Amino acid sequence: MFIFKFINLLLMSISWTNVEVEVPVYEDIANYITIPYATLFEDGEEIIDEDMYYVYNGVDNTYYSDLNTNYLGIIRHSIKVVFPNYYRESKQQIVFKIVDKTNPVVTFIPEFTILVGQQIPDLKIGLKYYDNYDPIENITINIQGIETINNKRIGVYPFFYQVVDQSMNSTLVSSTVKVIDTTAPIIEKLKEIKLEIGQSFDVFTFYKITDNHDTYLEIVVDDSNVDYQKQGSYNIKITATDSSGNAAIRQDTLVITYSGKPILTVYQTNLEIEVMSSNWLEVLKENIKEVSDLVDDLTKDDVFFDHNLDIKKLGTYNVSYQVKNSNNQSTEVVIKVIVLDKTKPTIEIIKPLEIPVGTKSFIYYDYIKISDNFDDTSDLNISINQKINLNELGSYPVIIEVVDQSKNKERKEITAQVIDNIAPEFLFEFSEVELDVYQTYDFTLLQVRDNYDKSPEIFPKSKYFNEVGKFELTLTLEDSSGNITNKLLTFIIKDNESPIISLSTSEIKLPLNSLKLDPKDYLLEVYDNYDNLTAEDVLIIDQVNYQEIGKYNLLYYLTDLSGNEVAESITIIIDDTKAPIIKVENITINKGDNINLLLGVEVIEDSNYELRSYPYSINTNEIGTYHITYIAVDSRGNIAKATRQITIIDKSSNYRVPIYIGINFIVTGGITLGLYVYLSKKRRI
Repeated sequence: MFIFKFINLLLMSISWTNVEVEVPVYEDIANYITIPYATLFEDGEEIIDEDMYYVYNGVDNTYYSDLNTNYLGIIRHSIKVVFPNYYRESKQQIVFKIVDKTNPVVTFIPEFTILVGQQIPDLKIGLKYYDNYDPIENITINIQGIETINNKRIGVYPFFYQVVDQSMNSTLVSSTVKVIDTTAPIIEKLKEIKLEIGQSFDVFTFYKITDNHDTYLEIVVDDSNVDYQKQGSYNIKITATDSSGNAAIRQDTLVITYSGKPILTVYQTNLEIEVMSSNWLEVLKENIKEVSDLVDDLTKDDVFFDHNLDIKKLGTYNVSYQVKNSNNQSTEVVIKVIVLDKTKPTIEIIKPLEIPVGTKSFIYYDYIKISDNFDDTSDLNISINQKINLNELGSYPVIIEVVDQSKNKERKEITAQVIDNIAPEFLFEFSEVELDVYQTYDFTLLQVRDNYDKSPEIFPKSKYFNEVGKFELTLTLEDSSGNITNKLLTFIIKDNESPIISLSTSEIKLPLNSLKLDPKDYLLEVYDNYDNLTAEDVLIIDQVNYQEIGKYNLLYYLTDLSGNEVAESITIIIDDTKAPIIKVENITINKGDNINLLLGVEVIEDSNYELRSYPYSINTNEIGTYHITYIAVDSRGNIAKATRQITIIDKSSNYRVPIYIGINFIVTGGITLGLYVYLSKKRRI
């Protein structure tokens, strides 16, 4: 029977579940301590032991852990299950992950109201929030939708706050910015409101109405008590209202006037008219200063003339100006008209007196025309005074004097220009240029020529290119005479410069089995000469095995929009830096016994190691107490040290070994240990 029970015990196994448990921060870990569960199986089937119980930390040398949940992290806890009825038990390490999964809490959301045109305030001001774990200075506030807020246009603009804690728990709330207008329009009076009988009132003739925001306003004119057909003074009211309901009100007086006779006035009562004048009637009309009436809309065309004027004869004549309105009311003005000849001959410039440089001769009458109102050209006395150098550019004065038969003289000084009218030339034939971005192209270095000027000017003189792409630019070549030649150039601007990745270090040394690094933590800066690149554009390749000794690389790759690449790396050195552990116990032996000093010494190490004792041996025939120093060096050069006491006694005698022998061994061992440590360090160096 006992043999069968023993075989059944061998077939039993214990399985654990929920050995990794997430615990919210600040939660009582006792609420989760029972979550791990052990099950007893026999030959694959579950066995129920009614007396099963669990034993937590502190039993049978299990690992002690701090079970404080006030901080994020990992807590390891030892647990043992006992199935007493089946004589089975199992120990298991439980991992409690203390996490924060609670979103921040927003306690107050500000809303903003600004005047149109006012600068958008700091939207973070007034926002109140807290987090269950992170302090408020570690909370990140992101504002979304601020780009849609137009402070120059009335309206209500929504935006959003994203409140994020260090565990990336986030809360999204909304708010608004209300843009309002509280400024009333301005009604500015331009002039006195005075109307003729029957004339309508146009508000924009007498007022300038403006608003700080709205282009179109609601204008209301209250003229209900005005009789536009009756002379008098009337009160009117103008109201201007913008789209926000801001209103401006102005009250003024409107005057309606009326007079019995038309008004007719002239500029001159003694008017001179040139003999043979063809526009004498227009001259008479132009002498009319004003024609008006309070009943009719009279003009100069309503004035008629009564006269005996003979424009072909010199003399003095009476001319009567008369105008009549629809009420048969008339007004008359009589003036004296004197017909005489006072007109000078005319010197007319047909075209500019521009003579190409190098011209041998020219005819003045190709450029000017001389005439008189009465005399023939042949009867005119004409003189021309000039001195022109046709071989040199410049301006030369020419004086022309003409006298008619009536001694009327005309004198005109004109300028003759010796000009260059031939345009300069571009000598280069290319039409396309390739440049790197952020370069300046000097156009003054291009080959050009001109028929007269040694150095015709080119515009622009240079061009700075700060944008990648294909651009067309028209060059203008101009000589000192203003002759212009244009040429179209195409510029292909490229970005050939690689971006830059700045890392905080080039090498990191880590102990074996370290936690995985975040490669982004070592990315200091990402820069490109042209493109707006960020850390998110960097491709990171992590080749590190944290569980194996060796050298590894964190690779960082970055490519800009023009295809320029850069690669940087950090060398990760994984090494075993944990020293071995030496366990020793003090022993007592009898005089003359043989002893191996390494016997009974335990070295705990997960790799190869070398163990030595100092001294290497002791004389067991000498009674006394010996202190043996043990040094263990693993394959990575990590050193451990321990000392134990060996006492040699003579069971047949109470004789004691002189103490100086023990002291001699201790000194010798210390010197030997120091020499070993020095040689070990020297080997590492």
